[in-house]
Amino acid sequence: ILSQEFASRRIGKNGSLELHHLPTYLVSARQPDYEETFARSLMHRDLQDALAKAPHGFFEGAISSDNVQRFFAYRSLEGLPLAVTVGIARSDIGDRLYDDLVGYLSLLAVLTLAIAGGAVAILRAHRREITLRQHLAEKDALLRAFFDAVPAGMCTLDREMRYRTINPVMARINGKPQEIYVGNTVREVHPTLLGRLAPIHHEVFTSGREFRDIDFVGEVAGQPGTIGYWQASFFPIRDSASRVVAMGCFVVEVTAQKQTEEALRRNEMLLG
Repeated sequence: ILSQEFASRRIGKNGSLELHHLPTYLVSARQPDYEETFARSLMHRDLQDALAKAPHGFFEGAISSDNVQRFFAYRSLEGLPLAVTVGIARSDIGDRLYDDLVGYLSLLAVLTLAIAGGAVAILRAHRREITLRQHLAEKDALLRAFFDAVPAGMCTLDREMRYRTINPVMARINGKPQEIYVGNTVREVHPTLLGRLAPIHHEVFTSGREFRDIDFVGEVAGQPGTIGYWQASFFPIRDSASRVVAMGCFVVEVTAQKQTEEALRRNEMLLG
């Protein structure tokens, strides 16, 4: 049964698969010509010489029954008086190399098309990315120009009350250089404002509440003894998932309005 199963295997078009009994070298199974060579003693001198050197390896030779030149791999089976040889004919190697070459050329053609198509897709994606970057840069420049030019104080604070952005008007209202704000906290820059801002900041981040027209009174920066009046609004800034990620601040000076209101009150008292 083993011999028949062994002989049913095929190695290329003209390969050789043999099971030899040692030391007689009788063929227990062979493909091709199983029926004609079964139990025949093939004086395989090349196999004998190879086995004398090592229990497994490679050699080149021809079997006496058909004289087909083959490349053989061989191995003696440990503990058994048997040896296996597997041979592939030179003609099969040529056919296989040709088939492989055709396959490689076909694969190369496919890969060339794929690479060309991929390069076009990458180039288009790169152009789209450049266009998108240009649009974003234009929008960012427009937003920055508006942020810097608006005649009111504007800034944003993160969850730790660090300044993320601030415009020149807000820095001027606070009386400090614009460059010292970003990255620093309210406590570090304006500790006297912390008591007013901390509760508002906490409420904005925890509930998303807005605060409008909150009055602030204080000395005008750079004008000792001059009292100024401001109204501030505070509002949440949300990300795409509607999470509050920053608090926006919008401050307008109302000193002139307050002075006008005070003057009207005095006149009313005098006319009273």
